[in-house]
Amino acid sequence: MDEGQNGACVPQDECTCFHHGKIFFANEIIKRFGKKCQCKNGGWICNSQPTASRTCSVVGLSHVETFDGALLTVKPGNYLLVQNLDNTAQHVRIEVSVKRNFKRELKFTYGINTVVLSDVNSIMFNGKMLEQLPFQTADITIRQATSQFILIESKEMHIAYDGNAVYLTLESFYRERIRGLCGSFDYNKENDLRLPNGKLTCNTDVFSEAYLINGTSPSSSSEEDVPKEFNRERSEKYCHRIRDSVCKFGAPVHGLILSCIEDQRVSRINMDIRASCYWHSAFAHA
Repeated sequence: MDEGQNGACVPQDECTCFHHGKIFFANEIIKRFGKKCQCKNGGWICNSQPTASRTCSVVGLSHVETFDGALLTVKPGNYLLVQNLDNTAQHVRIEVSVKRNFKRELKFTYGINTVVLSDVNSIMFNGKMLEQLPFQTADITIRQATSQFILIESKEMHIAYDGNAVYLTLESFYRERIRGLCGSFDYNKENDLRLPNGKLTCNTDVFSEAYLINGTSPSSSSEEDVPKEFNRERSEKYCHRIRDSVCKFGAPVHGLILSCIEDQRVSRINMDIRASCYWHSAFAHA
């Protein structure tokens, strides 16, 4: 009797399999726990694959790319990017602000230690301002990686921050062990919109609002935030011009192009020096 085929009696090699509540037919292949798995005789047979680290990014005014590559645009607010689900590792919690400007606050908690960055020159560790870098404890290292980026490093993860952009990289140790705006990190972007209770949604607003800090409501853009006229063709030209100036191409840059274009509904790059500097930096980092 095969539940996936309405209780029909079928040969064993035609039995279906289940994963996250979905039915998969015999011989279908998915990625599960970072491995390639095939449905065989009603169960999963998995072959080991190299498991790679993944990066979640928050760029521009309000754009998020999850660990598995889903692209989101969220409303202004303070969000939970990542929190671990179990006690197999140190407690990890990463929060970020999304504002209608190019400044972003980052809060990183690892174990009993908390780092708060208001910009690259304002870094607090457990409530005390750091006077100089590098700074190191048994669990965390904070250093100036480049002229623009601060790097926070701890076991199995690192965070690059330039006052706006946040690039959070986790090793495969954390796959399927986290929740947050950065997704579930299981090498499958189709199920990234997973709520804190483990259920999936297809609504990006419902997903993002579930990870607002303290249950606050997202801010709405006022009419003054959005230009009366938005020329998409002109915006595309500006963004492609920046991309060309730093000689960056490929799939990751395509996502940045879309985010860059969308930001110009709020802040025109050719008229805002902060926006121009930011997007040059973002494309150079890609």
